[in-house]
Amino acid sequence: MEIKGSATFNKKTCKEIVHAVYPNRTPAVILSSIIFILLFILGIIIFFKIDRALSYMILMFSVISGVIAYMFIKLPSIQYASMGSSKDAVCNYIFYDDELHTQMTYVDGRIISTSAVKYDIIFKVIENSEYIFIFQNKRSLYIIEKSTVNPDELDELIAFLKKQCPMKYKKSKK
Repeated sequence: MEIKGSATFNKKTCKEIVHAVYPNRTPAVILSSIIFILLFILGIIIFFKIDRALSYMILMFSVISGVIAYMFIKLPSIQYASMGSSKDAVCNYIFYDDELHTQMTYVDGRIISTSAVKYDIIFKVIENSEYIFIFQNKRSLYIIEKSTVNPDELDELIAFLKKQCPMKYKKSKK
């Protein structure tokens, strides 16, 4: 078997990686944003009307909620900006029967890195409507854009990954 795919590391990919690494954070971020706004308003009202100590606690909690929400929303842009010359680099993948081969290249075609990964070290695999995420551990992963895989081979690749990682494969709702 030889199935090829790739991914370009742009802002959208960075966002998808953050959301794959922290999948349960999206509802928490929305809730944190709502709590931030409500508590901030409440804190200001209490500050001028009732008790300053209580208003300081509420304002402190609202600031923490706001920072959490801001970082989750802003983190992909920060990561993308910190990539330097690796921005928009392309990672090509070749899936063989015994291992996965990767080659990352700069936009100008220079090779950044190559590697071969045995399937038994895969931590988990998550598939959503656009991507397949192959985790080596909780925070390190390979991302494959489904659109770059030959449509005739995509189902074969998914079936292969499910077979290689039966207890580690998860289909995302997104």
